[in-house]
Amino acid sequence: MEPCHIDIANFVGSVATDEVNDDPTQPILGAQRDDSPWLQKSFGDAVYGNEIERYVKMHKLGEGTYGAVYQCRDRNTGETVALKRMRILEDIEEGISASTIREISILYELSHPNVVTLHDVVFCESQLCLVFEFLEMDLKRYMKDFQLPIHTVKSIVLQILSGLAHCHSRRVLHRDVKPHNILISPSSLNVKLADFGLARAVCTSNSCYTQEVVTQWYRAPEILLGVSDYSPSVDVWSAGCIMGELLSGGNPVFPGDCEIDQIFKIFQMLGTPSSEDWGDFERCKYFSKHFPVWNGEQFYLQFPELDPNGFSLLRSMLQYDPTKRISAADALNHPWFSS
Repeated sequence: MEPCHIDIANFVGSVATDEVNDDPTQPILGAQRDDSPWLQKSFGDAVYGNEIERYVKMHKLGEGTYGAVYQCRDRNTGETVALKRMRILEDIEEGISASTIREISILYELSHPNVVTLHDVVFCESQLCLVFEFLEMDLKRYMKDFQLPIHTVKSIVLQILSGLAHCHSRRVLHRDVKPHNILISPSSLNVKLADFGLARAVCTSNSCYTQEVVTQWYRAPEILLGVSDYSPSVDVWSAGCIMGELLSGGNPVFPGDCEIDQIFKIFQMLGTPSSEDWGDFERCKYFSKHFPVWNGEQFYLQFPELDPNGFSLLRSMLQYDPTKRISAADALNHPWFSS
């Protein structure tokens, strides 16, 4: 089979905003043949659709549920790129998963210094290859390998928020913000959001989203408690968890063993919320009047090197009530970044 150009532009509205199928693993396309229109057209000006042989494999970076990622060299430009080789389901009737199409369609809409760039998409031999700009490591490994002074933490948090502010301004929820999904160049400290497989476009109507999003340790309390009409503020909560992790030497702030342990760890750190703290708390699907009561004293003991401005920002990002949680755009102007 010859490599094919891919046109995802037509899917941006229909796939990314689909309100019925929010299962990120459910296939949404059937078998694609060479005469399929979306495989015959180019993916805009940003993607070339050249033969897969254009990319010379250097070494394998990792492997996940949907395929492997390789560090490659672009023969045409000489640049180093990351090639994500997606598996197309063995049952040809199943086709390509929704998460793959959503990732492509959403990245097609986003262009920002703190969002990873999708350079190319190639379909060849029943495989879909996504070609991204290359950054040396993810934030989890960076936290493990390097000591992080406070000015470095500020730079990383600021860039994460900048990327999220752009996504949210384009009405995109990332829904899986965690250190493994944030790429960084140790030499330049350039930070980029990556892995948009669980991302969704925000709908204007009261939409119900799946709760099977966001790795548990970074999951907002409203999702843990069964709220399905959540907002971009869930990404800000995740960013707050990452800020705390950066300040804690790479140790997760809320490392719950299961969902109930997760919500209890949040309560222990921040205090069990009241209806004054969170107006809809008692209306959450999984609310219980038997929740243990903690006073939240641990929060200020957890980060001894953080100044008052830092506590103010972190607490506003880890605000229980999603309607009171600071937005990514507003957080960019917080005085902590200039102090």
